[in-house]
Amino acid sequence: MKRYFFFLFVLVLSGGCTSPPQRYALGGEREVVVFYTPELEPVLEYLDSSINLKVSTPQPDSLYHFVPVVPDSYDTYRGYKNLLILTCEECENYGQFSGIIDGRSGLLTARGVYSPDDYALILTAQSKRDLMYSISNFALPVDSLLRGRIYELYRRRAFYVGRNKKMEEKVRQKYGIEMEIPLGWYILKGTELQDTILFMGKHNPDRFFFVYKTQYDYPLDVETLLQLRERIASVYYPGDYVLRDYVVQDRMYGVDRGVCFYSVWQNDKEVAGGPVKTCAYYDGNYFVMYDIAVFAPRKEDKLQYILRAETIIRTLKIIR
Repeated sequence: MKRYFFFLFVLVLSGGCTSPPQRYALGGEREVVVFYTPELEPVLEYLDSSINLKVSTPQPDSLYHFVPVVPDSYDTYRGYKNLLILTCEECENYGQFSGIIDGRSGLLTARGVYSPDDYALILTAQSKRDLMYSISNFALPVDSLLRGRIYELYRRRAFYVGRNKKMEEKVRQKYGIEMEIPLGWYILKGTELQDTILFMGKHNPDRFFFVYKTQYDYPLDVETLLQLRERIASVYYPGDYVLRDYVVQDRMYGVDRGVCFYSVWQNDKEVAGGPVKTCAYYDGNYFVMYDIAVFAPRKEDKLQYILRAETIIRTLKIIR
């Protein structure tokens, strides 16, 4: 009993010396609160149709979960993680954001608008008509910035346990790949030949990816990549195949030559399946392909595990 009170006393004293825990903003990583007015609904509809990727996991899902909010409800949604503000000088909501906009127009970004942890994109123009005319030019930049924010948030979740520096060094020395790896991931298989394959996985739920690098010059088209993926799967994922009917091509930012697509993998013998994302690009003389698959039959949001794993691969560098 004396020992218990001693440790309790030490815990209370040490607690007084620690910094308060960081408070994160509200909402999910892919939830985007949209402050707009009904007159700007066509702008939001255009963004939703042009950049909000619709995929199957195999249940229908989307990259962004837009939450439209009209002026009367703004107060309820201040403090959420991701904000998209649609306004114009002649719009009724302009006065609420004029301090952030400060007379500018176009696509703006801001952090800490209502919460220290929030991130806001502002699309603004002089008139509703100007905003409608310019939205097609801003759609892809909006998509790129929102994706960057999503990866930032998912990296926070993927790496909160810390990095496995020993495994990073092993991957670097053995496979010629430099990559940041969180604790909890493990190497399943790999080859150290000129054509390198690194296969990694993690449980709870099961998710796994492979990285393939070679100096062979593959064409960057979906069918070639599907066939290549199936040849690799025959060794590493016996019995798996990709359902062509679910293939949805995605944009790939940050590379000059690249192809990316989502689909659904299936294994009839194991009675299993789930979402998969496959991407390929060129890094100098190297063709690089990565493939992320998830098996989480009791999870509703399976897409998050694809994106969380992708935050690891986004750190990948070919060193030899």
